[in-house]
Order: sequence, then C-alpha cells, then structure tokens
Amino acid sequence: MRYQYQGTPKTPPAPQLSLGTGSLTSASAGTKYFWMQYRNRAGYSAVGTVSSITVVAGQSIIVTIPTGAQPAAVGGIFGVDIQEYVILMSASNDMTTAVTIATFPGYQANGTIYPLPAAITLNQDSHLQINSLTVADSSSLPSSPIHGMRRAIASPSSFVAYDAVFSPTGWKPAYPQVYSTYVTDSTLTNGADIAVTDIVDTSVILIPSYAIDGTYSQSVGFWLYNNDTNIVPQGTQIGLTFDMDNVDISSQFVGLAAITFQGFVTVATGVLDTSSMIVNTTVPYSGSQTGMVLQKDLPVGSAILLQVQLNCRAFQLENRPVQGSVLRATPYIYSEFARFDANGAINGSLITGEFDRRHIVPASGGNAAKGLQGSGSIAIAGVGAYTFTGVPESPVIGLEPNTASQKVFISINGSLYVADSTVAGARQRALVGTVNGIGHTLAWSGSYALSSALALQFIANYPNTISINYPDIIAGSNLGVFNASAIRIYVRPVGGGTINYFDTIVLPGSAQTFTIGLVSTGNTISSLPTNPDDTFGLYRAADGTYTIAPIGASSIFSTDNYEVAIAFIFTDRVTSIDHSTASGNIYEASGTLAELYQSSDYWKYGVANAAVLRSLPSGSYVNSHRREISDIGLEVVWNALSYSADDGNSFFKPTDRLTNQPGRYEAIVAQLNKNQTFRGSQAVQISVATFAATTTIDLNLGNAEVTLTGDTLISFANLKSGGSWIIYLIQDSIGGRSVTWDDGTTGTVDWGAYGRPVLSTTPTKMDIITFVCRGGIMHGSPASLGYRSI
Repeated sequence: MRYQYQGTPKTPPAPQLSLGTGSLTSASAGTKYFWMQYRNRAGYSAVGTVSSITVVAGQSIIVTIPTGAQPAAVGGIFGVDIQEYVILMSASNDMTTAVTIATFPGYQANGTIYPLPAAITLNQDSHLQINSLTVADSSSLPSSPIHGMRRAIASPSSFVAYDAVFSPTGWKPAYPQVYSTYVTDSTLTNGADIAVTDIVDTSVILIPSYAIDGTYSQSVGFWLYNNDTNIVPQGTQIGLTFDMDNVDISSQFVGLAAITFQGFVTVATGVLDTSSMIVNTTVPYSGSQTGMVLQKDLPVGSAILLQVQLNCRAFQLENRPVQGSVLRATPYIYSEFARFDANGAINGSLITGEFDRRHIVPASGGNAAKGLQGSGSIAIAGVGAYTFTGVPESPVIGLEPNTASQKVFISINGSLYVADSTVAGARQRALVGTVNGIGHTLAWSGSYALSSALALQFIANYPNTISINYPDIIAGSNLGVFNASAIRIYVRPVGGGTINYFDTIVLPGSAQTFTIGLVSTGNTISSLPTNPDDTFGLYRAADGTYTIAPIGASSIFSTDNYEVAIAFIFTDRVTSIDHSTASGNIYEASGTLAELYQSSDYWKYGVANAAVLRSLPSGSYVNSHRREISDIGLEVVWNALSYSADDGNSFFKPTDRLTNQPGRYEAIVAQLNKNQTFRGSQAVQISVATFAATTTIDLNLGNAEVTLTGDTLISFANLKSGGSWIIYLIQDSIGGRSVTWDDGTTGTVDWGAYGRPVLSTTPTKMDIITFVCRGGIMHGSPASLGYRSI
C-alpha cells in the first residue's frame, strides 16, 4: 500500500492546438511542440503525448485543455485532485528540453472545480520564451504575463511564477524552483504519487494554511493505493495519524478533526467507484484507530479516497502550532486483531463472553452507533476460524438516515460495517434501524396551576440507560449514549381538553432546563399519539426524572390546573437494534473463548504412541480433531491444511497421506493443569513499566523493566500466588537514582534474611531482581548487580 495525497489520472491527454491572430513576431515563428501534465498537492504527473503546430509572425497559439482531461464526478465527488494543468513547450520534439510556459488552475477561487474545456492564448513572444529566462530585477519581468509563467530574478535572487487567478494576483515564489516540471517517475521527488512519508521538502506541497480558529478547514484528499498483487479484504480497518514538525500529536487531535470516506478510485483512469458502499460518511477523529473499515474488497490498482478536515484552535493543541509549522496527516490500513486458529472451527462463528460482547449501542450524533469492546471467532468452512480478542470500541460506519433494519456485519478482525449483503469472512452482528418517530409517552401526571402570567419551568434529567423493557440483550445497558433529538411536552387541563405540545431540541449533556408555554410557542392536538411498537426507541421518557414548576412569564395558558405528559422525538437517530439469532445475527456464547475450548475436550482421544497416531485410517479425523499421544504425554490437533514435514516432535503425517497432500497432526504445547515437557527454551515477555514517583508494575504483563529517571517507590499490581517474575532496574544516563519498596511489616515485599538489596547507582547500569509470590507477598531474592543495560 502507498499512502499519498489524492492523485491525478496517470497520463493526461495531449493539449489541443489552434492558431489565431496575435502579436507574435518572426522571433517566435516555427514549429512548436506541446505537452501537458497534471499537478496535485504533492507534485507532478507523468507527461502526456505531444502535440505540435507551426506558427508565423502576426499569429497566436491557442492551447485548449480538453473536457476529457478531468474524469467525471460521481455523486458530485471527483476521484482525482488536479490542482493545476501544466503546459510545457519545446522547439523540438524532445521532452527533456521542454519548459513550463503556462498553467491553468484546477479550482476556481471559490474552491469549485474549474470547468473544461479551457483555453490559454499565447500571443506574445515572452509567452513562448524557453531560453534566457533569467531577468535582471523585478522591473524586467514580462509586462504581459500569463498564469504559471516562470522566471528567475538575478537581484535579489529569487524564482517566481505569475498568478493571475488567486488574490492577490501577481508574481509569487514558485516551488519547485525549476523551469521544467518534467518528472521521470511520479512516485519520486516532485512526483504526484510520492508517498506522504517520503516527502522531505515540504515547501513543494500545495497545502492549505489553517487559521486554527475552530471552524472546519479546507479538506485535503488522500489515496491509500493498493499497488500490491493481492486485494485488500473487506473489513480491513483504516487508521489516521497526525504529526507536527515530525512529532506525533495524534492524541491531541481527538475531537478536533474529521475523516470522510468517499469510495474507491481506479488509479489508471481516475474514475470513482461508490457501488455497494456507504460513502460520504464523516466520522469525528477519535484516535489513530478511526473505526472505519472497508465495506468491500479493494482491488489491485485501486485506491481508497479519504478527505481529512481540521476544526481546532491553537490552545487545544497546547499552543504547539507556530507560524510555518507543518502538519502532516498519514492514513494507513491495518488488520491487527485477527489470528488464525485451526481449533476455532470446533465452536463455529460466535461472540464470546469477554468484555462487552461487541454489542451495538447508540452513540452521540445523528444516525450514530458504536460497537463495544469484544472478542469472538469467525469460522470459515473447511479452513478453521479467525479469532479476535478485545477489539476496542469503535463507530459503526455507513448507517443511512430514516431507514429500517440495516445490516451491520462483523469481519474476521472484529471490524463493523454496514452493507446490503456479506461475503466469506464476515457474519451479521445486528440489525440497526434509524426510522424517525415519537417514542413511548410518559402518561399524564402532576397538577400545575398556570395562567397567562405563569409558564412552566422544566428541568429534565435524561436517562443514561437503555430501557429495561427494550426487547433486546442490550436492555438496561448504560454503555450507550442517550440519543433523542428533541423532547416533546404535552400539556392539557386536568381531566381532559385541548392538548398543547411543545418541542425542545435536546442539547448534549445529561440535564437540561427550559421554559414551556411562552406566547410564541405551542401546537394543539386532540389526543396523545399511540405508543410505537416496543422495538422503537431505545430510551424512554419514563426512565428520566423531571422537575416541573410554574414560573412567572407571559404564556399561552388560561387560568386553570394543568397536567403534563412527556415523550422523546427521534429524527435521524438510531431507534432500533436487534442482536437476536432469530434475525440472522451471530450467536453469543455464554463463556469465554478459553472456556469454550475447555468444554470441547470431548474431541480428545488417546493413542498409545506416535506410530498408532500415524496409522489411523482416513475418516477417523476431522478438522480440529484432538488426540493425545500417551507415551510422551503430548496433545495434537488435526490441521487439514498443513503440509509440514513429519518430524516426530511437532508434526505427524498419517501414513495414508502422500507428502504432497495436506493434513497433519500438530502438537498443542503448554496444556494447563499438567506437567509440561518443553522441547525448546521458553521466554516470558519483558514489559516496559512507565516511570513515575510511584511506579506500578503490572504482573499480568510478565517480566518488567524500569528505567530510573528519578527516585521512585515501586509497587506491584495483579499478584498471583505461585508466580515468579524478573524485574530489571536500569539507571538513566545521570545515575544516582534510588528505589523504595513496600517492605514494612505489613508491606507486599519481603526480602527474607538477606535484607533489602543495595542497588547500583552508576549511570546506565542494570540490576536484576527475581521475585516469587505466595499468599499476596512478593518474596525477593538477592539482586544481581551492575550489568550493562545495552
């Protein structure tokens, strides 16, 4: 994959040439050769085919950029980004001698695409000048310049191009500072297709200047181009990082930027593909893992088109930006959560009991839903399964407004996406509806004395849990976001009469205060609407709490006693979620993946030795079938796809299988609750603990190292009786750092008869201490001191 600025069509067409009357002299007469290039934000495309024309004195040359130079838009969106059309000319049919003599902007001053065809008239000798392009000073610049004309000024030394389009017009610094923009390879320096991470000279990039005033900036397009030999599969995730002056500040941009998916682009032609995808969905930036996923396979030769915008202020970035700071956004793709598991086919496709089961719940914003953290397994017939563990919370991309029963699929790496149908490697996770309507009504209650001088002050504390009566497994969950778009208050005289209703937009937050019944508001109905089906509206008015009291204000009410009813309005919001298997959704298991594997031990049958295992007849094994070789106490599992050589140790081939046929028993090492015989050295990972005044070492992460950049108290988390750990303490380049332990009479550290170790203080030296845990106490062994740390 190549991550680049939104590109251009690979090769532009030849410019169209014609003659007109003009002021060219005999000095410009002769045959001229013209080529065209595209420019995007990064640089220049390949050069197109040549056109030629012969001109004489008294004529002009009209260069026309044809309509076909810009691929057509799809749904108002262009797949390519043509910042400029570049015209090059030479006196011979030799591209290497050509000079950029003019450009034509791809965008108008208001930011809209410049319509084609477009003509450039060359009617002055200076317009065709390709030699002696250096002038003495600014007063010697051509008097009739055209847009894109380039010149070098000798004193003071500068390189300029003429801008006839963007205010203020005139001669401006030109980048790159060359007369010819010809590139031999568009993926290298000054090329349109150079990878974002390979751009060194940022002065050549056409980038917007950000005011950092909190408004949305001009968007910048990016391509994630599949230049590999394989498709990028559906469900692959899209990430985005930000750095400023080469320092990663992605975490500081959370909530201060937005990313929009616009489809796939066929790179060779620049044509945009939006078929079978939900496009133009803008997602607020929530971190490098955006939650966006591919809704279908990305073909070889195609690119993902993304638009990135900012909406930040300087103080929100800790005032890091200064005049001239360079901000770089880098999109990428990743599939880090899936792992192949030949055993997984035992259990099939399911969501397991860890974490929050990847449930779909409402999120903030219109049509917004999110998938909670979860684990699971997606089985593929005849192959095995892909498992994902602890996939973090992420948004559901692609929900349409006012639409029922939209299918949300979960991929082999736990990604969520909306589509009409699925492909191999994904299962339906839920049905999500966004149908507009009014929710369940909280029945008439209370009596309030009102008059033309008394309105109602209303304090609403909105519910923070999905209604316990909602007919889905997420009923009662507090992990979603209250998502009503408005609250409707019904008011009528106690006992009956005309009903006035008042709608107030729901503002972000858990509580809201407003006044109803003012002279300028109020609509009337004769009866309350019928409550919707129980599956509509995840949050119900009955689950909120409300404080209502008369307040002095001019109102529409006559003097009387009134009663109030309440309902929520949902417009462009998630109003139904269905996780049930009856609707075709993936099964939710009650146990964790480990517990499910443990319960599948009925697959395991013993054989006396490896020879018996190899002699088992065809048909006695199925994918993920487990056996135990009794004489060596080794468990093995059948892998129908394995071609591994039989080594009598880790792999065993049945005798009725040819060497070139798949199918092997593979060793399962490290069985729990049994003595283990390992055939190789085993290593425990070393985690890096974060240094602080009190440094906490999480023993769940294995062995640990701490670089001492100051004095610290070391504490331990997640102690496990019977466990052992190695702790590496490293002095920084200054040294002299001291360590304090919780080793008092009631502390968690015990040094025994040896006592507390005296640690090294020499810069960069490393001390090694081993601990074993029993009954919640960490028993330390004598330290090994003074090792090299690197």
